[in-house]
Amino acid sequence: MSEKIAFSDENADVIDEKNKGIKIDRKKSMFQSTKDQEHTADQFSEEITDYQNKEKMLANRTLDASIRFRDALNDKTLSENKTPQDKDIEKSIMKELCQVALEMNNDENKPEGAGSVGLHSLILNMFLLQRNTINSLNYKIFKLSEEIKSLKNNGK
Repeated sequence: MSEKIAFSDENADVIDEKNKGIKIDRKKSMFQSTKDQEHTADQFSEEITDYQNKEKMLANRTLDASIRFRDALNDKTLSENKTPQDKDIEKSIMKELCQVALEMNNDENKPEGAGSVGLHSLILNMFLLQRNTINSLNYKIFKLSEEIKSLKNNGK
């Protein structure tokens, strides 16, 4: 019987033959060269700049569409007096607001539903502005009614 000795080098030749043609991929190593690290840092910096530019463009589009939406709500033109171009402009404003909201919803770096929440927030603010306008008009109508009643009573 042959006796095996622990940690012997019996299989050393076999191991050396197996590892002879192995090529190591240093890209996956945590000990990358500084050249690779500089390249990664440059890529990261570029990605940050791209993201910031994208965010600025999205913010500008949101602001522009929101202002146009507010102006459309404040427009005093009766619906029967609006031209087809006016109606198309209103549709394009709504489409732009929805597109911005969808982009925000699909952005992995934003919280879930951020675009929907932003769009709903804008709409709710516009509702409050409309409510204030309606309340103001109701008060003016009430005051005019009171004046008409007092003029009728004074005329009798």
